Amino acid sequence: MPQLDPTSYFSQFFWLCATFGTFYLVLTKYILPQIAKVLFVRHQKAEQAQITQESPLQQETLHVQHTTGQHMTDACSKAKQAVQNAMQKSQEWMKEQTAQVQQKQLNSLQTQYTSQMKQNAYTYAHVSQALKHTLPPSAQAATQFLHPKNTPKMRVFDKTVVHTLFTK
Repeated sequence: MPQLDPTSYFSQFFWLCATFGTFYLVLTKYILPQIAKVLFVRHQKAEQAQITQESPLQQETLHVQHTTGQHMTDACSKAKQAVQNAMQKSQEWMKEQTAQVQQKQLNSLQTQYTSQMKQNAYTYAHVSQALKHTLPPSAQAATQFLHPKNTPKMRVFDKTVVHTLFTK
């Protein structure tokens, strides 16, 4: 079923939010103000009629109008709360998904970095071995620099030898 395809979740969620967001805006900006205006006018007319003459039918009409207004107000506040909750949950979900994508990308970058560093270490070891075999006999005594205590000396010696090899 195409709607259960995980690659389309984001687009489905986006369009769901866009549709309900548009519906909410149209409802709150156009439809509900018109309904409120009609109810207000009816309420005003009912009050004028009540002032002129009070009958049981008019009292019942006023009561129905009042309860209808309260129900509309309650429904609007519940709808607003539901939309706010949905938006908050969608923002939290988006943050989680962004963090997961970033974590995946950082893991791949870490593996690439590790493999590159291994390759550089192997290249350095290969160059060091090649230098040992290509050095003149007078420089063979310099192999004592390879001792772990002599690493700074070995680095200076390697830089000097490599520099002289590439400058000629």
